Order: sequence, then structure tokens, then C-alpha cells
Amino acid sequence: MKEAKEEKSHGAEEAAGLNQINELERSLYSRKQKTFSIKRRPIMTSSSQGRTVGSDWEHGSELPTPKTPKAGLSLSYKIFIGAVIFFLVAIFTAVFVFTGGSNVVSNNKIDLNIAGPASIAGGEKLALNLSMGNNNSTTLEDADLIVEYPSGARNPNDLNTELKRARISVGNISAGQVVNQGVESVLFGEENSKQMIKFTLEYRVAGSNAIFYKEKVYDIVISSAPVTVQISSLTEANAGQDVAVSVTVASNSTETLRGVMLSADYPFGFTYKNASPDTSYGKNTWLLGDLAPQSKRTVSFSGTIDGQDGEEKVFRFDVGAQSLTDEKIIGAVFLSVPQTVAIKKPFIGINLSLNGETGDLYATKAGRLIRGDLVWQNNTSEKITALAISVKLDGSALDRSSVSAERGFYRSSDNTIVWDASTVDELNSVEPGGTGRLSFGFSALPTTSSFGSPLINPEISVIVGARGFRSGENNVPEAVDSSLTKRVRVNSNLALISNLYYYSGPFTNTGPLPPKADQETTYTVVWTLNNPTNAVSNVKVTTALPPYVRFVGKVDPDGSDVSFNQLGGQVVWNVGNVPAGAGFGLPSRQVAFQIAFTPSVSQIGNAAKITDDIISSGLDSFTGSLVGDTKVGFTTRLATDPFFKEAEAVVGK
Repeated sequence: MKEAKEEKSHGAEEAAGLNQINELERSLYSRKQKTFSIKRRPIMTSSSQGRTVGSDWEHGSELPTPKTPKAGLSLSYKIFIGAVIFFLVAIFTAVFVFTGGSNVVSNNKIDLNIAGPASIAGGEKLALNLSMGNNNSTTLEDADLIVEYPSGARNPNDLNTELKRARISVGNISAGQVVNQGVESVLFGEENSKQMIKFTLEYRVAGSNAIFYKEKVYDIVISSAPVTVQISSLTEANAGQDVAVSVTVASNSTETLRGVMLSADYPFGFTYKNASPDTSYGKNTWLLGDLAPQSKRTVSFSGTIDGQDGEEKVFRFDVGAQSLTDEKIIGAVFLSVPQTVAIKKPFIGINLSLNGETGDLYATKAGRLIRGDLVWQNNTSEKITALAISVKLDGSALDRSSVSAERGFYRSSDNTIVWDASTVDELNSVEPGGTGRLSFGFSALPTTSSFGSPLINPEISVIVGARGFRSGENNVPEAVDSSLTKRVRVNSNLALISNLYYYSGPFTNTGPLPPKADQETTYTVVWTLNNPTNAVSNVKVTTALPPYVRFVGKVDPDGSDVSFNQLGGQVVWNVGNVPAGAGFGLPSRQVAFQIAFTPSVSQIGNAAKITDDIISSGLDSFTGSLVGDTKVGFTTRLATDPFFKEAEAVVGK
């Protein structure tokens, strides 16, 4: 019964719900405008099962109007769109201008053609013809041709004029017109080097202030250098060995080459000594001057090369035209030539010192004993047998009677000292790395010969040689040797003669003799310089006067450079250069000046000091050494005046 009621009730509810739905459907499809609103009810979830759908929508309520986004674009988006449009317009305009309409110019329709050789000898005249064709329908106005030359290019009409950049006025080039322009130059460069000449055609078009241009580069190869260089030198040298290099530069051009220069780049470890002819700039640059066709110049230089065993030293020689802006450098290089010298460790190492000095040049005084210490060593990996060492002393300055040798034999016939197995046992067989020491001595002759004539630029050469045998391939004995040369130069004996006079000399002296206290007596000082052997420069003679002696000021000969400094009382004679042979066939250098002595009572009964020591000095031009002489200062005891009496030396009352 209860179930029947519930079923009936449920059916009634369903019927009511269907009626509401039908009514809603009629209102939706009705032609009458009705406004109604719908009240939302909570969405039924699983927890609300069994509940009925509400039917409480209220007619006449308005439905909410949905929100729509605002119309319009952002600012950045607008800018981006505008930029794209501008870019497309610019591209279109450019394409139109350069490839389009009949009244604009296209670079593609301008022809630049260059007629000329693919290669040319350096120093030869290069003639090029440039053809400029205008295939546009518009005139090229105010056209200029700009030519840019490579470094070192010269004007063919004046090789002293360098070509760098030239501007040639072409004028207007009408539509369809072809204009030809000739260009000439002389190119210099290394053999097989590529040179580039750049041509630029600048022009304007009607109705525009802009300048347009078209470029073309012309490549040409220097087939041969305008000069040839031949180098003569050792290709192998021992460390510390003297090396002589000769460089011959010959013209390979049909034209005269102006202002040719040679520059040498020395490797590290090379010490320059001298050259013939002398360098023009520094120690490595020679100005050879003008080279006519087929003419040549040769320069030679020498020096010492040092390095490690197996090391290669590279000399590099550049020949070219003198720079027009800097006379000391090459403006355009014609040719660059290397020369390699391999450093080899000598089979037999030799080191020689003279009085403890190891330099190649040793300066000494005449008559001074020179001790030579020679150290030798086997630098090979094999035994050396029958080793013999010699020292040859050569030169007119050698005092042959002074030569001595420890454990050696002096062969006076050729001034050679010899050591071998007969005098030194260890020289019979020397193991790898084996070493030893030998010594000898000698001295130089006086700077004047027994006949009184001077020895000009006296020198002694010390030439060391070592020779032995080692086992070569197939055990065949192979000779190995080494050599070394040093030079001994003898300093000039710059001799000073100093005299003090009362009765003699170019001046008349006054005052009492013997001198008396508080009374002035004058004396004459005479200095004489003799120089037997080498020229000496920057010579001067100095002394100092005590406070009680004054410099009178009289000098003979007139014009002699004698000065007196009251601060310190120093008298200086600036002699300058004294030639070799002064006093030995040539006149001596001499000066005289007067001094005045006023003794005090404290000096009564004694011979008073008149001057300090007299010192001469100068630079020996041959040996590079300072030379000079020193004499004891004067007193009132006039030992050099022939008329002086001993009683006149002591100061009296």
C-alpha cells in the first residue's frame, strides 16, 4: 500500500516536470519577445542524487551579457607591421632603381675591361688600357677614374717619383659610349710576387647628388726581379768562428735603377766587425747608388757567429729602391734572399786566453809579457789519435827572443810552437770528451825599431791549429782539425816630456832666484808630446797649481788651447789628435806657458812644490785603448834647466 502511494507520488512529480519543460520549449520557440532570467542552481553532484530538479526559474529575468575583448592592436605590434612594410617598399624601390626603368643607371650595365700583360719583369714599364663602357640608357656624368698602385710603383718618366694614387678626369660617358684610358707605371717587387692595381670609376647621374662607383682589380705577377743577388759565404761554421760574407748585386733591368739599397738582417748570435765599403747607415745598410743595365756592386762584411751545435743561423738580404721619405730605409723591395749558416761544434774544441782575457782582440804595452793558456777537448764520440797542436805567432811587432813554451817546441824558422805526442804523452790518444791544457808566452817589441823608426800599427797574430785522426766508416782513419785566430795589438807609447825653466824657454822670467819669501818669481813650463806608432785622439795634458802659484796667462804658440780653472787650480792643455810618428819624423806637439811663485816664510830653507803630477791621456785609434803618460810634478829644483844651479832651489829670506 505504502509502495503504491510512493509510486503514485513519484509519477505526479514526473508529470509536473514534463509540463514545465514543455512550457519552456514553447516560450523559446514563441514569436513573442519575452525576457526571462534563469537562476542557476548548484550542479548536482554525486551527493545530491535522489533530489529533483528545481522548477523555480523566474520568467522576466534578463540573462547576463557575456564580456567580449576590447578591439584594437598593441603599439609594438603596429611598429613591427610598419617596419616590415617599409622594408618591402625599400627593396622594391632599390630593385626598380638598379634594374628597372629606363632613366636610372645599373652598375651591371657598366663595363670595365683592362687590357695588359699577365706578368712583367720588375723595373720594366707597364702599359695598361682601361675600356669604360656605358650600356645604360642614361649618361654617366662627371666621371673620374681613380687608380691605386701597389707599394713601390714609380712614374715611368721619373723613377724618383713614387706612384700611390692617381685621379683622372673622364668627363661624361653617354649612353652606349665606350671611353678608353691608358695608364703607365713601373712596378718593383720580389720575383713571382703578385701585385694589384685597383681601378675605381666614380660617376653621378642626372637629378641626384649621390656619387656612385664601380671597381675592378687588375692582378699582375712580377716574373723576374730587376736585380740579381749572389752571396758568397760559409754554409757551415764553428761556434765563435769569424765569418766573412760577400754580396754582389747586379742589375737585371733594361732601365737604370735609381737609388738602389742593400740591407742585411743579421741573425741572433752574429757580432758585426767591419765592412768594405763601409756601411751607409748603421751597421747593416749600404746605399749602392744608381745601377745601369748589366752593372753590379759588391759589398763584404765580417763578424763572429755563435750558437749551439746543429743550430741554423739565417742572414736575410733585401735589395730595393731607397725610400723617398726616409733615406735610411728601402721604399720598395726588389728581392729578398736568405743565406743559412749551420753552426757545427768543432771536432776538436779550442779555447785560448791571453793574460786571462778571452776576446778576439787583446791590447798590450810594448815589452809586456803575454801569457797564453790553451785548453783543448775531443768533441767527437770516437777516440782521436796523433793529436798535434800548434801556435803560430806572426807580425813585425813580435819579440822572437821572448817566446817560450811549456812542454812544447818553438820552431823559430817560422815562429811556430808545436805540441805533439813526442812532447806531451796524452796527445797520442784522446778518448771522447778528453781534455788538456797547454801554455806559452811572448811579448811585443818596443814601439821603435833599432834604427829609431816607429812601428806603425804594430800587431801580432796568434793562430792556433789542432789536427788529429779518428776512425771513420769502415775503420778508415779520418783527419779532423780545428783552428782559432786572435790578434794582439800594441798600444802606442804616448810619451810626455815635461820641463820647468827659468833661464830658458820662450818667455823672459823675472823675480829673485833663489826665490825669496813674499816675493814673486816667474817660471816657464814646457810640455812636449811624442807618439811613435798609432794615431791617438782626444789627447789632453793636465796638472794642478798650489794656492801660492798663479797662472800668468802667457802661452806659446799663440792660439794653443790651454785653460786655467781657478776652482781647483787646474791647468789643461787640450791637444786633440796626435798623429803616429809625432817626434819620429813628424814634428812633436809642444806648448809653453808661464806661472808665478810667491813663497811664504814657512817655506824658507826648502825646495817648494810648484805643480802637481802632470798626466797625459788619449784614445789609441788602432787598439781602442786609453793610453797616456804621467810625470812627477815640479819643484823649485829646476833639474831640466841647463843653466840652473843647485843653490838656487831653496827658498830664502
